[in-house]
Amino acid sequence: MLAITDPTRLHSGDVLIHPARGGAIVDEVRHDRVFLDFTERLDRRAQIVDARELTRGWRRTLPGGLFERSVLQPEEVSAWVADHPTETVVHLAEELGSAVDRDLATTWLVSRGLLAPGRMMGWWQAAIDGAAMRTDLLVAGDRLVLSEPTMQDVSPDPAQALRALATMGVRERFDLLDRLGPEHRLDLLAEAVRAGDPATAAQILRWGDALPPDLLADLDRLLSAGERDLAVALARVAPDLAAGALLADARAHGGTGLCGDVIAALPSRRRVHLLMALLCRALQEHDGVDAVEAVIEDHVGLTNLQARVDPTQPTDPDFHVEPPRPGLWDTALHWMQQRGSESTMEMPALQSAPPLREGARLATRDAFPVSLSLARALASRHGDGLAGGVRGARLDRAEWRVDLGPAEPGDPAEDVHDAMRLVANLLVGRLAGPGEVGDATLLAHLAQLAPGLPPDWVAVAVRALDPDPSTRIPNGHALWRDLAMAAAAARVRLDSTERSQASIRIGFDTHIGAVKARLGQTNQDAVFFHRHGPLTLLLVADGISISSAGSGNLASALLVQSVATLWEEQADLLGDADEAQLHRFLRNALDAANQSVCETALRLADGDLVHNIPMGSTVVAALVRGGRAHIASLGDSRAYLATPAGLAQLTGDGNLMGEWLLARQSGQADPIQADGAALTAYVGHFDEDDAPSPLAPQQVSVTVLPGEHLLLCSDGFTDFAARDPAGLSRLVQDTLRRAPSVDTAARTLVAAANEGGGGDNITVLIAGLDA
Repeated sequence: MLAITDPTRLHSGDVLIHPARGGAIVDEVRHDRVFLDFTERLDRRAQIVDARELTRGWRRTLPGGLFERSVLQPEEVSAWVADHPTETVVHLAEELGSAVDRDLATTWLVSRGLLAPGRMMGWWQAAIDGAAMRTDLLVAGDRLVLSEPTMQDVSPDPAQALRALATMGVRERFDLLDRLGPEHRLDLLAEAVRAGDPATAAQILRWGDALPPDLLADLDRLLSAGERDLAVALARVAPDLAAGALLADARAHGGTGLCGDVIAALPSRRRVHLLMALLCRALQEHDGVDAVEAVIEDHVGLTNLQARVDPTQPTDPDFHVEPPRPGLWDTALHWMQQRGSESTMEMPALQSAPPLREGARLATRDAFPVSLSLARALASRHGDGLAGGVRGARLDRAEWRVDLGPAEPGDPAEDVHDAMRLVANLLVGRLAGPGEVGDATLLAHLAQLAPGLPPDWVAVAVRALDPDPSTRIPNGHALWRDLAMAAAAARVRLDSTERSQASIRIGFDTHIGAVKARLGQTNQDAVFFHRHGPLTLLLVADGISISSAGSGNLASALLVQSVATLWEEQADLLGDADEAQLHRFLRNALDAANQSVCETALRLADGDLVHNIPMGSTVVAALVRGGRAHIASLGDSRAYLATPAGLAQLTGDGNLMGEWLLARQSGQADPIQADGAALTAYVGHFDEDDAPSPLAPQQVSVTVLPGEHLLLCSDGFTDFAARDPAGLSRLVQDTLRRAPSVDTAARTLVAAANEGGGGDNITVLIAGLDA
């Protein structure tokens, strides 16, 4: 990477990295200020930075290099880094301009989120082993050193120079192009275009040299062939020239083809320039105006685009975008003003509606309509480079339309959080008592507080409430997209019937837990699964540690034995049972298990429960038939559904915190008096007269679509595998995507919980429905 000594030499599209602030894309450069789009993965926030600030700590990445791609394509680069340790070190050495040791690699790869900390030791050893197979990488003690490249003279012949460029590393190539004058660079550009080398052409366009007319036809030919990176590069420096090919694409594909991809890849001010160029061209040719309008609505919203370019509209002058030359956009401005007047007549502001946050409790069926309305409103605001307004949002329930409050300084990712938390609050209703419940606590008990929520909505909410803004759903457009896809899946889930040919793959792993293993304790978890005809029974039990009449491992074993016995007796009768009968079987099985555990505890205590603590166990069980899962749970062992939208918790925790939240929901505000994690639901329950008294389990049914996974687990997994629900969702989704089998996935997840502390027994049982 390169130190920034003269910010005026930066170009639109350059990618910058700061050790603390992450990555940013240069949008526009002025003599004293630079407009940046902060990325932090896919989250883009427009911001103006004093040019002098960029000389302190910021670095310019090399075009096409590892660091540039880590900002623009973080997931792809992360996967590549994990699989190519030696090649990654070559890139690090070249771009950092120094030898690389393990500490330096850790600093840049782990801090950039490209490699998990736990993988670093094995990864570094693999890099050293691979270096022995290369001639350009030398092992010097604990460092890897890249051999010095041979400096090449640039041939005056463009064809030879282009071939030489292809053999150079990213730093050598950048230094060469930067040394050349505009005339020589344009000769190389012309040769790259003629040779059909769009990648090199895109890099040369970064310098923004004035393009000669004879190049335009060849450039247009490459653009028409769908060369995305070249189109993005041209749109940055000459949007009027890029508009021709992109308008043809918009007419043919709307916003789903090359045109939409290019617009999405541009920083915010360059995006405005391209959209205005497209609109002007469509109006001039009297063809494609509707297509361009649809593209504008998809990406920024017509109202927001007008606000950024119309000098008669009050807006932040720093975010106002002026045409490259006076009068260029007049026709498009006039057209937008007319459309804006029509929209105002059609869509009056919701001044009379009460703020959404003060509204009545929402029904679960309204979760998607309200969330989508908020997401659409935020997409328009964020497309304009603005933020805020969730707190003052008003809802027209008849039209499912949201008007946001006034824009405020802020972060689009925070708006996403606030919007989905607002909807979650409305779904739960008002909670009596002081203070707002934390996001993680609310999500852990959402199944109890708002039963019947679509798991697809819950999965999106988990990602929107991520405490880390850098991994959260980044903005309104992304939230709108994710909610729309989740809503479509929810409709399919709702309308689906049982599938007689549904095939299930089952895998599991259980471990005592790293800490308990060191202390010589026992694994008190138990797992059971069995197929019988079209039915599959799945169960995870977690024995309660503290007992003097029996033990946790005995309680969980008795529970499994009791349920398995009833299953063996009645499985033949359940093949044609209706859903009510399947739920009744689960309830009867847990009641029988409660009786067994209690009777054994009484016998071991010699009938004296006054001076003894009886044993007990949590349980989560699922009965699956034809892709339809019927679930029962007692305690804090959980059931999850892993969907394309993310991970959704299906059962709420049966503990004191859950009881307290339910009491607050009903209007009782008594403060919690004990540890909120203390269990209130379990197998092994006695009544006040010390007689066995089974508790009613939480019960829920859900359709598992092809390709999705049902996951049952003990709290040793959820407590230690990740810090928060969003982190758990990422872990499970990534593991299921990469693992070759559900057994491997279960082992990987249990290992992750041990790596996260392993303070309790850990069990994970996964059932995957074949696509």
